[in-house]
Amino acid sequence: MNTTRAIKSKAQKEELLTAAMAWSPKYYIMLQIGFKTGLRIGDILRLRVEDVRGQYKTITEQKTLKKRKIDLRGLKRDMENHITLFKLTDKDYLIFSRQNKTDKPLSRVRAWQVINELSHRHGIESIATHSLRKTHAREYYARCVDIGKVQRRLNHKYPSTTWRYLVDESDLKSLIKK
Repeated sequence: MNTTRAIKSKAQKEELLTAAMAWSPKYYIMLQIGFKTGLRIGDILRLRVEDVRGQYKTITEQKTLKKRKIDLRGLKRDMENHITLFKLTDKDYLIFSRQNKTDKPLSRVRAWQVINELSHRHGIESIATHSLRKTHAREYYARCVDIGKVQRRLNHKYPSTTWRYLVDESDLKSLIKK
């Protein structure tokens, strides 16, 4: 069974971001929000311009209905450039479905298609929309080295769920070989 993996290589992550920007800045900002906040794709796609004003935003996660405070400071410049480029208003979706159709968000299916296409172009296997969240978890864990902090940040009920984000099957296989 193919499982969704985190992007482990900084170079691969940068390649995806560069390719996304070349394809469309809205895809770039979608990836950046996922990598920097760890939000699920459904929550990213629901964001409106008014939601990203300010340094922090408290959202109710669509899947769990739990509250989550997200830090937007590392995204401000990219988001302001995106908003200006597309002339978005506060009520527009940040990741909109079509040019001049900013009243509808990009669909989850289209988000998956974009990420799938980008990953295939760059030879990265088992990457999907949830890979953004898993990549965020791994990078955050590398900074804080505290699984409890990562668990709380992702709103996971159990540390075992968070652990699966941090260690995948290929990691375990390489450990066993040693």
